[in-house]
Amino acid sequence: MKAYKASGLVVLFIVVFVFLIWLSQAFALGPHRNYTDDTRACRECHALHEAPSPAGAALLKATATTIEQAALATCNLCHGAGGPAVYKPYTVPTFTILARHSPTITLTSASYLGIATPETGVPAIRKVLCLACHNPHGTTLYTVPTFTSDTTYGVSNALLRLPGTASFGYRLPGAGTTGTPAAYGAQWCRDCHNKPENIIAHRLGPLGEPHPISFTNTYQAVWYWATPTYVLGKLGGTTSAYVMYDRELIDDPDPICQQCHEDARDVEGVFRVTTASYLPTDNPPYKAFPHQGRYSSFRVETGDDLCTNCHPLEELP
Repeated sequence: MKAYKASGLVVLFIVVFVFLIWLSQAFALGPHRNYTDDTRACRECHALHEAPSPAGAALLKATATTIEQAALATCNLCHGAGGPAVYKPYTVPTFTILARHSPTITLTSASYLGIATPETGVPAIRKVLCLACHNPHGTTLYTVPTFTSDTTYGVSNALLRLPGTASFGYRLPGAGTTGTPAAYGAQWCRDCHNKPENIIAHRLGPLGEPHPISFTNTYQAVWYWATPTYVLGKLGGTTSAYVMYDRELIDDPDPICQQCHEDARDVEGVFRVTTASYLPTDNPPYKAFPHQGRYSSFRVETGDDLCTNCHPLEELP
């Protein structure tokens, strides 16, 4: 009898232990996912009855005069300056910011993020909000799969919204015109940067020749040269994918956007990321892409280095 009682207590202990682990994980995720019937996560962002937010703002707690201001204020409550979130997309760096995707950018058909002919039902002028790229509710139905990221240090999808969707009343400016990629990659960029001249090739200057780019590869599957052949690899976790050695008379794979535009780094050095925040001994030292960048247009490197990462001097004309 004592043996039965002892085994029963062991089973009960294991059940309680597993339940506590599950409970701690559920609460650790905060208001972004893993809701239960009696969740308290909703009230972190939403007022249940008399919301001070403007009409149509889904009863957000933030006091604001427009939906855009309410949404931005709600995100900044945790992710803004002084907020409790570990990773802050907009920091106060020690360098001059030369590239920035601001959540308050006004898009027009003439802007660098603009679209020549807005999709039917998409205003020509609108705000880029946090919700345009991120899904605050964490459902897998509307977010891209988890990927290895060198910007958030670890395996994460940062609740990235799946392009081409209109969930929760928001969608990317060009969503629906470029397909619905199921992973983070060049096509994610194309949903906003879809000027006609960039759909097939990227012009490297006002009078420059178009440079081919790939929209089929993703952040997890890019081609780079590893003697004696090309291999599929990941941008996150290595620097080698930023060095693509073109060979004369060989039809080499085209790069994706992030192989030239990402966090500033020395691509000939060793990739090293030990923290999500700034660390001078890391490569890259700052991890703020695609929110902020050290170089203009979020270039990985500047000057000739940006070209010679893919085109060895001996193969240039």
